[in-house]
Amino acid sequence: MSDLLPVLKARWLADERAAALPVAGPPGTGDLLDGLLDVHDYLAGRVAVDARDHAPESFSLAGVDIEPYETAHSASMRSFAYRLGDALTVSGDTPADPGLAAFADGTTLVHDCAHPDGAGSDAHPTPAELGAALAGHDYPHVYLTHLYPAADARRESLLAAVRDRYDGAVSVAVDGERLDLG
Repeated sequence: MSDLLPVLKARWLADERAAALPVAGPPGTGDLLDGLLDVHDYLAGRVAVDARDHAPESFSLAGVDIEPYETAHSASMRSFAYRLGDALTVSGDTPADPGLAAFADGTTLVHDCAHPDGAGSDAHPTPAELGAALAGHDYPHVYLTHLYPAADARRESLLAAVRDRYDGAVSVAVDGERLDLG
């Protein structure tokens, strides 16, 4: 979501108006995009977006079958994790959730790990909480994302805390990193 406006602006600057950019998300995605484009009126009529609100049910986009899993970011905000076929699951913002860990089993998992141990919140996992939820599951790789500054400053201890409970491959995702998901 945070990169959506730069993507739209880049399409405008590259004069890519012919094909609408498909954007899929939970209920309210279309309204969010309308509001975003209303705030940046210079983009009005200059970018084409095909916003698709999907209720929490499976859908396909660009030839990929996508299955949502409702997460518990906060009481005031619905959020979802998405499983893209048998290759990739992206958690979104969510606390450690054994149900989500099972949902993602067998896929490469990109998971929020915002806070170091001892500084958690209701909406994000600590490394120990995440490692405990992942224990016993099999993922080709787990990539940690959405690190707040306190967690980012402690990357090695963050990784060690996850690895204390989960014995699979785990690393911190790197901006611009490309994954070969087969």
